[in-house]
Amino acid sequence: MRSKIQKYRLRDDKTIVGYAEETAEGMLFTGKFPLFWLKSKQKFSHVDQAVGILDKLNRMIYEYDILSYKINDSQMRREGIVLWSEEKLAFGIFDIESRHFSFFFVGNLFLFEKDKVEIISHAFNRPKLMAEFKL
Repeated sequence: MRSKIQKYRLRDDKTIVGYAEETAEGMLFTGKFPLFWLKSKQKFSHVDQAVGILDKLNRMIYEYDILSYKINDSQMRREGIVLWSEEKLAFGIFDIESRHFSFFFVGNLFLFEKDKVEIISHAFNRPKLMAEFKL
């Protein structure tokens, strides 16, 4: 379920400008839409790392994505920001309301069901949220 290939999202502040992927030959850069090649060097100020998992619509999840997710069979959907934990060296979801951090994986066990996790926005598009969480 977890991708072994390192992927990155490149952005200039709030705008996604492209993507990069580590390959055996080096870094492969693509435009905002992954099937488009870049003619010139893109300017970017931020690099967001891929978590290595897909959401329910088969989109790669990156740090600073805002996810809508369900825990267990709960009918209530929650919202959380994908963040990296320096302490545990792992990605997780920081719940916006409860302020609780849940890791995606414990060992190789994925703690969320794919059909219950969906990207709904990006934290970098919500300045108030970025300021509140000092991101």
